[in-house]
Amino acid sequence: MRKAVTVGIVLLLVLMWVPFLSASPIDQMDKRINELQGSIDAGVKSGSLTQAESKKLQTRLDAIRKNFDAQRKRGLSDQAFRSLNKRIDDLKKDIFKEKHDPQTARSGDKIAKRINELQRRIESGERTGSLTAPEAKNLQSRLNRHRDQFEKAKRNTLSDSEIKSIERNLDALSKEITKQLKNKHRYK
Repeated sequence: MRKAVTVGIVLLLVLMWVPFLSASPIDQMDKRINELQGSIDAGVKSGSLTQAESKKLQTRLDAIRKNFDAQRKRGLSDQAFRSLNKRIDDLKKDIFKEKHDPQTARSGDKIAKRINELQRRIESGERTGSLTAPEAKNLQSRLNRHRDQFEKAKRNTLSDSEIKSIERNLDALSKEITKQLKNKHRYK
């Protein structure tokens, strides 16, 4: 009985490893490239990759895919296989890094929503008389500067420090708007 169980386990292990052993290096490489494509697509869908990040990563993957296809037609040498594997490993690490950095597609959306909310508060305060015309003009001027800073940073993709700087500026402006709206001692 014990011998039958041992033989069964060995047979099961062999059967489990057969697909891995039978997969050619070309099939393995093709599978890895497809997995990277899926990872980029998932990052775009979840918002963990910005448009600029996904474009840069996709360009690298496309170059790897093109090189792989060309090498496959000529016959994939060991050196070409190692080179492609290294490029795939490097890209896989970079995809992981980009997907887990604080800069996401949602960062820009979040900042844009905050800017719109502050705009709404300034307009509402001016309309209801909670803000005087000079106060509203001053707050609007500050908001416009922050909006311009955000738009400029967005064109070059937002770095972590730019995101933090813009958020700090918007926090300060939000506090100032709240303070001005609550100021009962103003001249109209």
